[in-house]
Amino acid sequence: MCGRYSLAMRLDQVRDRLIEDGIVLDEFSEDEQNNYYPSNNVHPTSRQPVIFRHGAQHSLTIRTMMWCFQPPWTHKIDKSHPIFNARSDNLTSRMWAGPFQKGGRCLVPVQGYYEWLHSNPDGKSKPKPTTPYYVRPCDANAIMYLAGLYSVAYIDKEPSTATEGRDKQPEREPLYSFAIVTTSPTESLEFLHPRMPLVLFPGTAAFDDWLNPEFKPTDKLQRFNVNSEISCNITASKAEIYLSGPKSGQPIVNKNGLDEFLNKNKKGVAAAEIKTEDENQHKRIKNERIDLHENKTSHFKVTPEQKSSEVKGGHYNLRPKNQSSPKFNKSSSTPAQKSKITSFFTKIS
Repeated sequence: MCGRYSLAMRLDQVRDRLIEDGIVLDEFSEDEQNNYYPSNNVHPTSRQPVIFRHGAQHSLTIRTMMWCFQPPWTHKIDKSHPIFNARSDNLTSRMWAGPFQKGGRCLVPVQGYYEWLHSNPDGKSKPKPTTPYYVRPCDANAIMYLAGLYSVAYIDKEPSTATEGRDKQPEREPLYSFAIVTTSPTESLEFLHPRMPLVLFPGTAAFDDWLNPEFKPTDKLQRFNVNSEISCNITASKAEIYLSGPKSGQPIVNKNGLDEFLNKNKKGVAAAEIKTEDENQHKRIKNERIDLHENKTSHFKVTPEQKSSEVKGGHYNLRPKNQSSPKFNKSSSTPAQKSKITSFFTKIS
């Protein structure tokens, strides 16, 4: 199984690395860089570079594809259950027979991939993933090529209006997607997981045959890793975490290294200073509000009778029983007062 891998190189850097490995592309488009984001933690459904041959001349090219295989007969993208692996012993099934037998084979360049060590201490329960490992070439600057299968599905475009969707056939656009072929592990990696990607090496017949769309019979294609090639060229080490940062995949020696990597120390000090300042400010404001409240209500004396007459909303009736609510009496104002009020509003207007 391969559910995470690393490729933190720009597309032009991948091309240069291919040239160093003796792989010369017939076509290369700089525009593909806009669809690709280098990452040390590549996840399914993201767009990643894929090497394949296409056209009548079988031109070798590199193109970004979605790492979530979409069958060629589908017209809608389905990411609910991403298909990112294809078992090597199941390549003649309906799902994979087309791309496997009719020129849909490709290679996925990676700098390494992640795998979780499965442990089963009691020997009865289902094995559970415990420790992540990073599997990469022994040469840290090298690229590993994983066998894959790709397809081209024509996906419906969303109609601009509901009327257009009813009256016209939906427009469709091509979507390139791929999956990584997995096989049984070699002796050096069988401790890690019962499956591993099919790794092919430049300069070998298996590498060239996998990319050749006209190679037949497909039963002769390599579907298993060679023990000697993997043991001599591939290594695995513990990776306590895997993130998108520059140190992804590298083993962390101690907790202090992890703290330094995550910048927890610096953030912790800043957070503590802000927290202390906020608490002091909160206490000061609270005390001011208490003082203000005491000054406003110091002339009120709440008696037991007033407490017992608590009104709805949790407030107390602090007015004496013999004092009624003030009411405005229109007839209480004198003619002189009415004249003053009238002249006041006349001046304002």
